[in-house]
Amino acid sequence: MAPLRQELRERFPLGRCPRAVEDLLRADDGDQPWALACSGGPDSLFLLYWWAAHFPGRVPRTRVLHFDHRVRPHGAEEAARVRSWAEGEGFPCAVGSRAETGPAPEAELRAARFAFFGRELQVSPPCRHLLVGHNRDDAVETLLLRLARGSHPEGLAAPRAVARHRTPFPHWRLRPLLGWSAAEIRAFLRERGVEPTYDSSNDGLGPERNRIRHQVLPAWEAALGREAAAGLLRSQEELAEWADHFAEEAEPFLRGAGAAEAGEELRVGELRGRSPALRRFVLQRIFARWEQPVAPAVVDSLVVTLGRGGDGRWSVAGGSRLHLEGEWLRREGPGEVPVGWASVTWPPSVQLHGPDGDRLDRRKLSNAEPAAGLWQADPGREAFLGVRGDPLLRVRRWEAGDRYRPLGAPGTRKLQDLFTDRRIDRLVRRLLPVVEIPGQGIVWVPGLPPAEPFRVDRGHASVLHLTYRPPSRS
Repeated sequence: MAPLRQELRERFPLGRCPRAVEDLLRADDGDQPWALACSGGPDSLFLLYWWAAHFPGRVPRTRVLHFDHRVRPHGAEEAARVRSWAEGEGFPCAVGSRAETGPAPEAELRAARFAFFGRELQVSPPCRHLLVGHNRDDAVETLLLRLARGSHPEGLAAPRAVARHRTPFPHWRLRPLLGWSAAEIRAFLRERGVEPTYDSSNDGLGPERNRIRHQVLPAWEAALGREAAAGLLRSQEELAEWADHFAEEAEPFLRGAGAAEAGEELRVGELRGRSPALRRFVLQRIFARWEQPVAPAVVDSLVVTLGRGGDGRWSVAGGSRLHLEGEWLRREGPGEVPVGWASVTWPPSVQLHGPDGDRLDRRKLSNAEPAAGLWQADPGREAFLGVRGDPLLRVRRWEAGDRYRPLGAPGTRKLQDLFTDRRIDRLVRRLLPVVEIPGQGIVWVPGLPPAEPFRVDRGHASVLHLTYRPPSRS
């Protein structure tokens, strides 16, 4: 195989690899383990020989990983061929297979394959670098597909020459072959009499990627009268630079945004004053780390709402909801969002019972009665209001944007800010009743002071005493 390796080094030099790959490969400390994914197809088989040609000293510490999806009838034979090729070059080889047999969605097959890779990367000594055989054509096809789907800059930059992956095991994925076309790779293998495994599914026009490959790109290049790949890949490289820039800008906003269970929350308030592009980038990163699919229209609405300083709630996949409230973005699981108080009128001498077992009472007092109680009132349980007569009240649940002027305050404030100041739990505040006088605004919310316009003074002939009994948690 010496002539083959020599020819590979000459025709496919390391200098034609993407710069990020070349720099990383040259920085090998001489001891780290590597892994190489090999399906047996032309690209991954070429990568196996290319790696052995350029880095013969790393071959013994590079594990070739092959996964049999058990979709095609000759999968076991193909696995045996890959093992033979790998061991013939001196590579250790590990073969895995899917438990089920027969066709399956591509996403399911990919998940099974990378679950196997993840397990193998953790075999002692653990490996942090996985080589994969994507070529230049793969990158162009991916870019066109994602443009058609409306992807973000990070998505348009994929597949990256060097990409960090957090699952199923933290590792770096390297693509040394992005500098070469599929035609160059296949021509070399034919010249050398190397016959890779053949997947006939790549020839049909069913999958979108196949139609891009066989119909769209040839027609585009025919219309242009020149090759389109070089320009597309340059655009992709610049998109990758923009994505890296945004990643640096986004990092301070993403601290603590790991994989989140429903009910966890993240502070996003500082994003409100930043550019729409950064808001969008950070939100997309948050959802990726939460592993929460979110429709583009929801992301658009969140970006706008953050920019305008508003709050809101959006339904997302899996029956969950996203709740933007003040400084915080929260993911609420199915059934977690409390019902709270439905809007209802509250006439005199009526006791109201809330949906969670809580209760509101009202009592009209003379001006002299509450004198002592005013100074001992617990705002979480009671409020004294200076009113005329015994007015009709309305009780409802809290709504985004609600505000009033608390007792002693110079002006109005948002309820959400007052809740935050008083450290009222975010679930509790959604259960609290908001009491108002129709046409005059909010008069009290349990846990907060009564409204300043209803301060009790000697000019009031009567006082309205409101009491709240919170839900029993026993």
